[in-house]
Amino acid sequence: MAIWSILAAPLIMSTDLRTLEPQYRRILLNRNVIAVNQDKLGIQGRQIITSKDKGVEVWTRPITPTAKSGNTIVYSYAVAIWNKRDDGTPYPFSNPISQYGLTSKSGYFLRDLYTNQDYGFFLPTDLLTVKVNPSGVIFFKATPVIADR
Repeated sequence: MAIWSILAAPLIMSTDLRTLEPQYRRILLNRNVIAVNQDKLGIQGRQIITSKDKGVEVWTRPITPTAKSGNTIVYSYAVAIWNKRDDGTPYPFSNPISQYGLTSKSGYFLRDLYTNQDYGFFLPTDLLTVKVNPSGVIFFKATPVIADR
């Protein structure tokens, strides 16, 4: 669902939704993920990191809300860190958030889109370290903090 929402693609289900297991229903009906997919900016996301040796991909999409810093528009971003490995253990993945295109000098607030857990405030040089389950994804929204509002 995370990559689907980053790509702003239509979702076609070929199952009877009335009989869907509750855990799958929660994933399909997640309002945060649907909001990313249907974001009014309409900008399709893209893959920005492919680490074949580590088996991890990172995808981002600019989304609302946006803010202005001087004459520059600063976007919020949806970021999906996808572990394509299947070796049975969560994979630790760590990068400064600037590698995800999060470069506003005022920083960002990060929130997990599946759990609503706040990761806190990050500057572009700050490291975000996550553990991504095999075949799993960490999906978060980065909302810019604009100092001159």
